[in-house]
Amino acid sequence: MAAFAGARNQIKLISPTSQTLAVKYLVPAGAVTSIVKGCPLETVDATGTTTGGVKIVTDAYPTSASNYHFCGLAKSDSTETAGAAGIVWAWLPFPNLIYSGKAKTAANFDTEAEIKALMYKRVLFDKDGSDVITIDTAATDAAANGLVIVGGDYQTSTVWFVVALGATIFSNIA
Repeated sequence: MAAFAGARNQIKLISPTSQTLAVKYLVPAGAVTSIVKGCPLETVDATGTTTGGVKIVTDAYPTSASNYHFCGLAKSDSTETAGAAGIVWAWLPFPNLIYSGKAKTAANFDTEAEIKALMYKRVLFDKDGSDVITIDTAATDAAANGLVIVGGDYQTSTVWFVVALGATIFSNIA
């Protein structure tokens, strides 16, 4: 796993938080600080039980159809090294938490009318080759898409969204 090249705080939690919403996850060895604060996270495997249970989300993620589930937003940088697993603190993806991130294409999210037209659309993260993580507001609206647009700031092309329960680690809880 390569070190994360993206900027810190690309995705932010804008809902009020407390320390009780944070959890410590394992991160596999293989890189130095592969996760930085503000990275959305997913489980490494379908159960999240392998040594090193989380990684940065992949492109076109999260979906409820995936066995790899959204498990939160990095609250800290990870501590793994090339030879030893580490940890990362993350905000748990409880229902109703509102996050923010930049629109993949700013021109598609820079007017009030565009934001109103995209309200409640189900979309995905976009992760490009340079580790920039944005919100793909042009993604086809699909029931399996895990991000739901709930507003935004047209002046900065910032998308406000929630993560659908079915796309999180809580989706397997009966």
